[in-house]
Amino acid sequence: MFEAEMARMVMQYCDVCLSLGDCPLPMKGWQPVAPSEEAKKMYGEAAPWSYRKCRQQVKAEMEKQQAAAMAGKWQERTLDSYKVHAGNKQAYEVCVEYAKRLNPFVKDGILLYGSVGTGKTHLAVGILKTAFHRGLTGVLVKVPDLLEEIRRGYNGEYSPLEGKVRNIFLVILDDLGAEKVTDWVREKLYSIIDHRYENEKPLIITTNCPPSELTERIGVRTADRLREMCKIVEVQGKSYRAVC
Repeated sequence: MFEAEMARMVMQYCDVCLSLGDCPLPMKGWQPVAPSEEAKKMYGEAAPWSYRKCRQQVKAEMEKQQAAAMAGKWQERTLDSYKVHAGNKQAYEVCVEYAKRLNPFVKDGILLYGSVGTGKTHLAVGILKTAFHRGLTGVLVKVPDLLEEIRRGYNGEYSPLEGKVRNIFLVILDDLGAEKVTDWVREKLYSIIDHRYENEKPLIITTNCPPSELTERIGVRTADRLREMCKIVEVQGKSYRAVC
């Protein structure tokens, strides 16, 4: 049987495999899983096998997602590399606890607010990398960039980025409130955030605006959604960039 032979190869090679490129299996990166006892009772010898991603496949997909989701300096940012002090300790601990329990069934999120340069995006990226390491999908998007792409128009259809922001598992909306305020902006942000709210998808927000100012900028309806979806946490301290 093809699957049984693959299972023997898994036993022989997978524990010592160093990369996806070294995989000798006919279906690179995929390990066969024998049918359960219940399936055997129901289907006998015709019971179907299933397949799961091997650790190297998961690693390769995580690295690909990470490269696509963030560029430049953010590739090196993790929760472990975050510099903790009295002003940001609470925010750091909230993010670490959130990352620990992050799984496909998480529905809530975090809104990080504070002055420029206090490490809000660093914390958010650390959470996103945890998602990648667990095989979850996610993306980091700067809100002004997202709105600019949508403005360019896609004949009534969602742009590729807007479609991703609506439907991918975990989204970081970075720098919310930095966009120019118009009725169109408020409606578009509400539409995106409400879609994630209705579909119970987790959302991480970073913003330089305190809650009252953010409400003025994005509108009461959107702010109410965020208050229900996200734990609101202030990140205090001096700008890292100011002391570099």
